[in-house]
Amino acid sequence: TPQEGVNKPMGKGQGIYPGRVVWEQDFAATSWDGKTGHWWEDKNIDQATVDRMFSQSLQRLTDAKTDKQAWDSLFKFHNKSAGRGSQGFKKGEKIVVKLNCNADTGKPWDNKGYPSPAVVNTLVRQLIEVAGVPGGAIVPTDPSRKVGDNIYNMVRSNRGDDYQQVIFEGQNGELA
Repeated sequence: TPQEGVNKPMGKGQGIYPGRVVWEQDFAATSWDGKTGHWWEDKNIDQATVDRMFSQSLQRLTDAKTDKQAWDSLFKFHNKSAGRGSQGFKKGEKIVVKLNCNADTGKPWDNKGYPSPAVVNTLVRQLIEVAGVPGGAIVPTDPSRKVGDNIYNMVRSNRGDDYQQVIFEGQNGELA
């Protein structure tokens, strides 16, 4: 039993809808049998299902009808909160995404809890293709760990110059 009691949130809600949390689950997203290979490998992931789950979560988080509207809402909320007015993404800005790479020690991946390359790929594709953010303005990072080659390689496998311009930055400012 939580010290603060059941259903009594601690702190103050943050975000576009303070305290809102979205959760999406679809068992079709992965076909991994728990034994063969790795959960994060392309052969075990249904990218289309991951894309759909991401889209649904993004729209539910923002109460938007489309992904484009959702991104615009998020950018406007962030810029307004930062004192820059209610404006969308502007050329020259950077989008820094903190990945949770705690399990990444710089060695080849096993089946630990790494960030899903498929989810990071969806995020980057959404930012480029839906939100109109140039690849060179997108920085997936974990300042305390290496950003795994599996993430880097998946994003770089997309066609188009923007995907080749994404800046991956890991521990100590190391670029992937």
